[in-house]
Amino acid sequence: MNPSPAGLPQANLPPGWQLAMDSLGRPFFYNPYTQQTSWTTPTASSSPVQTPAAPAAASKTTLPAGWEESVDTQGRVYYIDHTTKRTSWVPPTLSSTPPTQNAAYGSPPTHMANAMHMNMMNMMNSSMMNNMSTMSYPSLSSDPVMHAPPPPPPSSAPSHYEPVFVPQQDPAPSRVSVSVPVSAPPDPSLSALAQSKALWDTEKVHENCTGCGSLFTFTNRHHHCRCCQREFCNACSTKRAPVPQFDLKTAVRVCDPCFNHLNERKDNACLARLVPYLTMDNANLKLQALSEALDIVTRDEHRGIMDDILPTNILIPILEILSKSGNTHVPNSNMLSSEVIGTNLQLVSVAARFVGKVTTHAPIREYEKIRSRETVASLANILSSSQPYEEVVIVDTLKALINLSKVDSLQGILSHEVVPSAVMCLDSPSESVQVWAAQCLQELCADETARQHIADGQGVSVLVPLLSSKNEKLVLCVATILRLLCSQERTRDLIYKAGGVGFIIGLLSSREHAIQVRALDILSELSLLDRACQVIANGEEGVGSIVALLRSPHEKIQEEALTITTNLLSNRDSKAGVISAFMVPEYMKSLVNLFQAKGTILHLALTLGDALIDNSESIKDSFREADGVNPLLSLAAGRKGKHLQALQMLTKLAQDNGANCNTILEVGGVSVLVDLITQPPPTDEAAGEVHHLDVQLYAVLALGSLSSSPIVISEFPSVENGAGVRALVNLLQPSQDDTAKEAAALALSKLALNEQCAQLVFSLGGVGYASAMLSSPREPLQREALSLLSKLAAQSNRVRRSIGETSGCIALMVGVLSRASSMEVKSAAITCLYEVCKDTPTNRESAFNNGCTAPLLSLIPEFAGSHEIQGRIVGLIASFSADSDRFRAAIRDTRGIHALVELIFTAPTLPEPAQDGSVPELVPILVSAIITLANFALGGADGGRKEMDAAEIVNSGGVLALVPQLSSAHAPLQEYSALALANLALVSLECRLAILAAGALPAGVPLLTSPVESVATQGLFLVSTLSQPLPPPHPSMASPAPEDPSQAFLSAGGMPPLVGLLTAHPSQAVRNQAIALLINLLGGPSVVAGANAGPNPSGDLVWKEYVRVGGVAGLIALVGSDVPLAQYKGATTLARVASENQACRQSIIEGTGVIALIALLPSPDMAACCAAVGAIAQLSREASCSTLLVEHSALDHLVKIGSAAEQGVFPAEVKAQVGEIFANMSVVPACRAALSSAGAIPRLIDLLFSSSSGNAAASSSITNAAKAIGLLAADTATAQSVFDQGGLFALLPLLTPPHSYGTRCSAALALANLCRHYPPSRQTFLSTTSEMPDTPATTANRLAHSSTNVLMSPTFSATAPKPTTILANSPLGSIIGIITRGGDDTSLDIRVIMLELLETLSHEPEFASQIEKSGGLPILVGLVNTYFDAPPTPLASPALSALSSPDSSASSSTTPSSRTTSPLAIVLSILSNISKNHQTRATLLQSGLLNLISRVITPTPQPSLLVQLDEFAIDEKDTDVAEASASALTESGEVRQKVTKKIRAQERKEVESRAVGIVCMLCYVEEGRQGVRDVGLIKPILRMMTRSFKNFEPDQDGASEAASALPVVTSKAMSLLALTEGNREAIRELGGMDAFASVLALYTSNTNLRASNHPSPVNIIAALDNLSFNEKALEQMFSSNIISSVIGLLSSPVLVGDEESQARILRFVRNLSSSTVGSEKILQLLTSSHSLRSLVSVMYTAQGDSVYVAGLDLLVNLCRSDKFRRVMSEAVEADRESFGKLLAHCKERGVALATELTEALGM
Repeated sequence: MNPSPAGLPQANLPPGWQLAMDSLGRPFFYNPYTQQTSWTTPTASSSPVQTPAAPAAASKTTLPAGWEESVDTQGRVYYIDHTTKRTSWVPPTLSSTPPTQNAAYGSPPTHMANAMHMNMMNMMNSSMMNNMSTMSYPSLSSDPVMHAPPPPPPSSAPSHYEPVFVPQQDPAPSRVSVSVPVSAPPDPSLSALAQSKALWDTEKVHENCTGCGSLFTFTNRHHHCRCCQREFCNACSTKRAPVPQFDLKTAVRVCDPCFNHLNERKDNACLARLVPYLTMDNANLKLQALSEALDIVTRDEHRGIMDDILPTNILIPILEILSKSGNTHVPNSNMLSSEVIGTNLQLVSVAARFVGKVTTHAPIREYEKIRSRETVASLANILSSSQPYEEVVIVDTLKALINLSKVDSLQGILSHEVVPSAVMCLDSPSESVQVWAAQCLQELCADETARQHIADGQGVSVLVPLLSSKNEKLVLCVATILRLLCSQERTRDLIYKAGGVGFIIGLLSSREHAIQVRALDILSELSLLDRACQVIANGEEGVGSIVALLRSPHEKIQEEALTITTNLLSNRDSKAGVISAFMVPEYMKSLVNLFQAKGTILHLALTLGDALIDNSESIKDSFREADGVNPLLSLAAGRKGKHLQALQMLTKLAQDNGANCNTILEVGGVSVLVDLITQPPPTDEAAGEVHHLDVQLYAVLALGSLSSSPIVISEFPSVENGAGVRALVNLLQPSQDDTAKEAAALALSKLALNEQCAQLVFSLGGVGYASAMLSSPREPLQREALSLLSKLAAQSNRVRRSIGETSGCIALMVGVLSRASSMEVKSAAITCLYEVCKDTPTNRESAFNNGCTAPLLSLIPEFAGSHEIQGRIVGLIASFSADSDRFRAAIRDTRGIHALVELIFTAPTLPEPAQDGSVPELVPILVSAIITLANFALGGADGGRKEMDAAEIVNSGGVLALVPQLSSAHAPLQEYSALALANLALVSLECRLAILAAGALPAGVPLLTSPVESVATQGLFLVSTLSQPLPPPHPSMASPAPEDPSQAFLSAGGMPPLVGLLTAHPSQAVRNQAIALLINLLGGPSVVAGANAGPNPSGDLVWKEYVRVGGVAGLIALVGSDVPLAQYKGATTLARVASENQACRQSIIEGTGVIALIALLPSPDMAACCAAVGAIAQLSREASCSTLLVEHSALDHLVKIGSAAEQGVFPAEVKAQVGEIFANMSVVPACRAALSSAGAIPRLIDLLFSSSSGNAAASSSITNAAKAIGLLAADTATAQSVFDQGGLFALLPLLTPPHSYGTRCSAALALANLCRHYPPSRQTFLSTTSEMPDTPATTANRLAHSSTNVLMSPTFSATAPKPTTILANSPLGSIIGIITRGGDDTSLDIRVIMLELLETLSHEPEFASQIEKSGGLPILVGLVNTYFDAPPTPLASPALSALSSPDSSASSSTTPSSRTTSPLAIVLSILSNISKNHQTRATLLQSGLLNLISRVITPTPQPSLLVQLDEFAIDEKDTDVAEASASALTESGEVRQKVTKKIRAQERKEVESRAVGIVCMLCYVEEGRQGVRDVGLIKPILRMMTRSFKNFEPDQDGASEAASALPVVTSKAMSLLALTEGNREAIRELGGMDAFASVLALYTSNTNLRASNHPSPVNIIAALDNLSFNEKALEQMFSSNIISSVIGLLSSPVLVGDEESQARILRFVRNLSSSTVGSEKILQLLTSSHSLRSLVSVMYTAQGDSVYVAGLDLLVNLCRSDKFRRVMSEAVEADRESFGKLLAHCKERGVALATELTEALGM
């Protein structure tokens, strides 16, 4: 439904009438109640009003044949043609060919009926919606359908029916329409004016022809067109045609337009007939005519009607109407009537639409006679008017202006008049208006003025927001306008300010190709603005949205995207965004794909890629990853297109990017470039191809960039067999272009880093070509030639020599250096000379002869800013200074020394070294300068010249310049400064004093701790040189004496770094240099060697400080040096330190001091060797030292040294020290075999044989030798060697005075160890009759004295026999004499050792007879009484302690041994061994031994061992007993007493066990058993047995074997004692049964007795068995359940595997079963099934025959009882199979009792 005009006055209309608009925008009046319409304004008397266009109805009688008149449902008349089956509102009499309608046959015309129905519904809906919605309109291209009025409201319609027009309240110019019911206009088919006769005066004569305007004259007659009735001249009305509608069936005069519509279009509607109406004053007729004209034009637009518009001249009056009416603004409603207002609006609207329709026709656009400016202004006023024109009017007006804008002459007018109005239309809410307004502006923007008007106004700010519209057509138009506007920078800025960048970026995502293109066009222009680029880069989508368009299939989009991206890349703010976008692989791949395009896109893509590479290094990797190399190579290989541009990109891609270089190499890029260089030039270069020389040049440049990759450099010589190198060398030929030579030299200078390539260039004559290039006046060419020569020279001496041999080459270099104006060329010449002269004296000679020294020195300050070149200059000077005195003289004569010193002085403070190890560029320069000064100080053959040069260095401030460099943070400066100063110090004393005065010594000390070895070495050299002793100051010296170097060294803290060098530096040379420094500090070699005995306080202070700081490690470092003085000094000090305490010795050993000392043993320097032996002697007191001596083969050297000392080669103390070493080594068991194999034993024994009581050194030697022999004899592996070498006979003489106490003890222990560990020595010892050196008289006296002491003992038995005969000269007699010798306070240790020796010998069978023969047996028995009160005695001497514990390898020589020895225990052990000999038992019994044993076992009121032990309640489990150390014995008396008691408690069991063991042996004879009872030993033994079983502990630490056997020997003693009836009764009476019962009970309650090593109860069972012969005892056994306990032991786990005890129990039970008292009781005990099963189980599991025999014997004996036999039979039947197996097994073993048992059981 079309909106009606708003804002028009409605009050003057008659009731029921309202104003509406048709679909063409024409106003008409409508009365919905009467269903009347009218084009003119109705009046109050208009009741009823007929339809103005409706003619009077024709009568039916006048209708043509086939026509019929009919009436529709609303009473309207229409006509039906039955022939053609069409309907028409027009009477057939008015038109023979009425317009065709689209209605069904017999129904009213469709457009009328449908419109009526639609408008009726629309009106009703609009009323209900209260005019709230804006309806949509038909499209502009649709047919004009007139809306029929709705039916009148019913009679019951409410009285408040809303009027059809609602005034617009908003006075704003915005055309927001209000939806209202629309009435139907008059039917356009009833165009009465166009199809009826003229209503004007046709007879009125006009002066001019309507067609051509010629004046009518007499000759130029006027004529009327019979169709339009207008006047024409004859020329304009020559055609003839019938006019059927006026019944003119024959051809009559018509004008050309009428002829066209009558004859060609067959249309009765005459457009020309309406022209006169348009000039009338009657507005209604004018409006009617104009409306009909618009209908005709709209309807017949495509049928050629446009060709008749210009000939009819209808356009002129219409434009006049438009011009007059369009400029007239509608006044207020109170000034004009509504009729005038409505008619004016209708005229303007229709006229504007008509112009819009007809101006599309080309002939009319070219018609320039119309009133152009007024017409354009009128149309513009319509657009900008505040009047409520309908949308269709505005649209048609815009169309008219669009069409008019195509007329060139109207461009200026349109730009001035229309642009502001069209811009206003862009604000319309109607998208259609916006679209046409945008199209209008688009057409107008072809003119620069129009663009200027848009920019000057608000056009840009209005246009930009429209880019967000969803109407693609509108967006496209706006984008096109903006693209045209972007041609000006000012307009681009306006678009940016209006936010156009964001809107345009949003358009890039449009699916419309044209919109994307326009958006890219605009962005292309906007990207020229920096601010716009920043917005693009920072946008949400950013550059990526533009770069993504590179993948578009449209070339235009690709082109614009490339252009924009290139512009963005050139902007500083957006560059990063572009680079970041192309880091995305897919975007980079899109760009690379465009390298395969053609034309502009390829050019833009290459340009963009080139720019990307220029702006970012990282983008090169992205290019490679996107496979961008291949397309570039393809382009480079072509002869046309972008050949050079692709080569240029390859050059940049390869520059400083090894990965790209490698990729280009891998894909064959190098071969392509070589082909481009080597291919011959074309004979006729076609148009468009690049020049061949340019191709070569760019290819060479690309190879130069590729040469930055080591892989390319290494592979290039092999590409096409070196064709590339040959091609490049050929380009160096003089005939080549200079540019090509320059590029080729640049590439070759990089490739020459490869030795193979350099050799190939050299072999191809590259050196000669490059040398020839030096003669060129072009400095760039000289520069590249010098660069090439320097790279070639850096490869080998051969090339350098060849360059020197090339005629004039070096001279040309020097010449270029002297004449060049460019610093680059000078630097290249310096570099070339530096490389050419390196390691080539002949080239240096040539350069020197050509005068290079002066220019080089003069260029030092010029290249102050280039440290690299300055360093090469100074490096050349340094190399010259090292060659000859002549070179140095030339440098000195040119003030080179002063220049170098000044260079060092003026050098700025250097920064700290970087973490990556890089150093400042100035460091190598200063190093070269310092090396030069060092060379001058070192000098040559001319010593006088050297002193002069050194003096000049000092006088020019060289020392003051060099000393600060010692504190530099850079190692090279420190190193060479120290070298230069050391060289200067060696020249003369004056130079050394000057250096010392400058503080070089304190400054050089920190160099000693440098982590750089060379710095530390040179610093050590400097400090050592400066620390040499100074001569005493001359009295004539005016200057004060310098500070002593030693004092200065110590003040500077030099000792710690010096010690560090000596102890930790890996280089022996450095350590020797450090030792030289130390010797200098000590005062020189003479002072250290002791030649200078004068006072040396500084040296003493230095040595004390060295020992304090270096400690053991420092001393060891001296010993391990190569300097004999240092070795002697270190070894002597180590010996003194080692003698202090064990910690010092251990520190020396752990610090590899022993190894260093061993290395000195074969030293030719006797002082060092003797010092090493002394130190080793002190260190050997530690077991670890002995191990090292063996491991490092020191024994051979020590044996040799000992032999040499015997011969007097070495001092006497060395012999004693060697013996001490051997003795200490012997303590370690692992060293004894080594001592034996090294020949130390014969050496020691020889020493013993040659012993005599002489000086202290000799005595010490003998003692040490005896110690060593004793320890060696303590090892089974070496004891035989000691014996075989005569050790036994060498030791015997040492047991007596005048030998020292230590010697005698050592000899005694040695003999004890020898006899203990080598049994054959015992036989020899016992069989020896005369080996003692004492005389018989002396021996007899000693023995008599000893016997007197023994016999005078108050406790000695009176019945003991007196010794009558003693073998005086036998060793055994001598030992007994020593044991019994008195008067010697210190001989207790010896006596104890002799007792141990006798104990060892007592194990021999002959010992008892020998001792008895010698008369010593009574003496031994008497010793029990002698040593009864003697405490356990620790050995007084540590060495003896070690000998007595020879297996303790970790013992310390200064720590007393914790081993204690009880003399009483030893004596009892000897007697126990003797008592095993049945021949001596009687003698022992006669000697009163049992009385003494009774004293030992039985406590007495007198103080004794056992009493003391009982008084001191000690826990036998106390672990402190075993851990008591001998050091505790030296403490207070209370502590000593407590420890002593603990030790006695430890040995109580041992004494008791050995005493009871003697009793056991004596009980084997009846006299002994009786004697035991007589002396009352039964009860003590019972008590000891009970206690030993009760306190039994398996695996007791510290307990001897005898002590652990106490339960066994006591129970054994009881079993032997029970063999005698008297003893049985005594045992019973003394509580023996209770004792045995308690012991048996312990086997079930004491866990220790159930241990694996528990004492066996076999002796207990044996004792009970023997006691069972006493009836009282037997009865007591049954009553106290002893028998049941014994039987229970059979099944006890205690006896598992103890078949001896099991068999003894079975025999015991067998004996009981046979006795009168016990048979019945045994039967009762065994008849239980459990006991019987236990018995059978023990027999079944037994392994030996004893259990079988005893068990079967028991069973056979028991089976004599019927009761037991029955029980046994039942048991057999219960387990017949097992019992049968048992008997079968017994029979297999041959046990006869098995058969007897089988028969007894009846089996």
